Amino acid sequence: MYVRVLVPDGALDGHLQLDQLISAFLKIAREHGFTLAEIRSRVKGWLDFQPPDHFLIVEPEPELRRILVAEIHAATDFPVKGVGLDAWSPEELAGAALVAMYGRADELKGALPLGMSCLMLRSSPAAELEKLQTNTSSEPTVAIVSRWPDFLRWARAILLAKGMEAAQLSFRDAREKHWHKGLRSSVVVTDVVTAAQMPLGCRMLTLNLIAESSLQELRQFVDQFLRGTRGVPSKNKASRAVSST
Repeated sequence: MYVRVLVPDGALDGHLQLDQLISAFLKIAREHGFTLAEIRSRVKGWLDFQPPDHFLIVEPEPELRRILVAEIHAATDFPVKGVGLDAWSPEELAGAALVAMYGRADELKGALPLGMSCLMLRSSPAAELEKLQTNTSSEPTVAIVSRWPDFLRWARAILLAKGMEAAQLSFRDAREKHWHKGLRSSVVVTDVVTAAQMPLGCRMLTLNLIAESSLQELRQFVDQFLRGTRGVPSKNKASRAVSST
């Protein structure tokens, strides 16, 4: 037998505190004569009407999912998780407000659990690229850097349409070794995840993949429906949704 000093309540593990609260609730409910079936039914009813406590971004591509999670969290300061189209479980859906890009709308209609809806997000028009100033040298002056290959193709298409010469562009896959070498001599176009890993001193333009109007809608959603669970300031109009019903 080992004896130790009791840990003060404030220092208890969060799960242990929750277990103690549940145990106390069940003890009181049973003392008042309620059956386990009655308790289970009423608790389920209360849980079903609780507001979400996190966003769950539905996106099958892992690298894109990481970027979307980072953008939503930065915009709303609200917990965000990510999941693939066929990888969710009842535990992950509990307490979640589902969000996805409009390009996934058709896939989601058949994949969403019955009765669940999803806030649909628009893609950014990348207007920030209008701020990009480059010279006319034939040497590469703009480095497009990301862990998501489609970001490289997307930014390239936009910059070429903007009138930039292909010879002025270089591309770095941030999943490869030594991807960051020599970037200080270029203007770097990147996403929010890769931007956090960029070497100090880089001239950097960070592009959001989610349109600002959609980010504003998420802030509004938090402000309108979730303020009671986590106070987060926000603004703008209500979000559109795609539903499985």
